[in-house]
Amino acid sequence: MNFRKVLIVLVLMVPGLAFCQKTKVNKKYTIGVNVTVSFTPLFDEEGNTSQTNKLFEQIFSATFNVCCQQEIESKLQNEPSLNELARNYLYIDLSKTVDTQANLFENISEVQRLELKSGFKNTDLIIIRSPIRRKEVSKLNGSGSITLSGSVTVFDLRTGEFVIHISNDIKKKFEKMSDSEQPFEELIDSFYSEIIKMLN
Repeated sequence: MNFRKVLIVLVLMVPGLAFCQKTKVNKKYTIGVNVTVSFTPLFDEEGNTSQTNKLFEQIFSATFNVCCQQEIESKLQNEPSLNELARNYLYIDLSKTVDTQANLFENISEVQRLELKSGFKNTDLIIIRSPIRRKEVSKLNGSGSITLSGSVTVFDLRTGEFVIHISNDIKKKFEKMSDSEQPFEELIDSFYSEIIKMLN
C-alpha cells in the first residue's frame, strides 16, 4: 500500500514556552469511535516505572479508553519473551519505519505478532513512546530554561498500520532555578492534542 507522506513542522510561542513540533501523518488512515489505546511504558535503569507513565495515562484518558497499563508494565517486567519482543520491535529507533510509514508487523512472524497483541491486549492503537530527553541552561543571574524533547509513534495494533508520528521540543524559561518546573504535562498534552486533531 502506498502512503501519502505528510510532514508538518509547527513552531509556537506562548508566554514562557516555545514549541518546535514535527508531525508525519498517514492521511489514508481512518478509525471508528470508542478507540482503546495503550502505550509503551518507560522504565528507569533499575526497572522502575517512569513518573510520566501516570501523567500520560491521565491526559489520554480524557478522550480515549486507556487499557491495562499496570498489567502491561507487569508483563514487560516479568515475561522474558514479551520483554525481548518489545525491546526488538517497540523500544527501538523507529526513524526508518516512520520515514517509509511501514507496517509494524512487516518483519514480525505470525507467532510474534500474536504474542505482541496478547501482551497489549484489548488495544486498538498502540502509542510507542521515546525516552524523554532533558536539557537545562542556567545563567549567572539564576534565570535559564529547561528543554524537554520526545516523540510518539502510533500504530493500529489490529493491522500494524502506521497512523502518526509526532516529535516535539518544548522549551520553558524560568527566572529562578528554585521556581523551575519540567514541562512534562505540556509535552504530553502536545502529543495528545495532535492525535485528537488527526483522528477528528
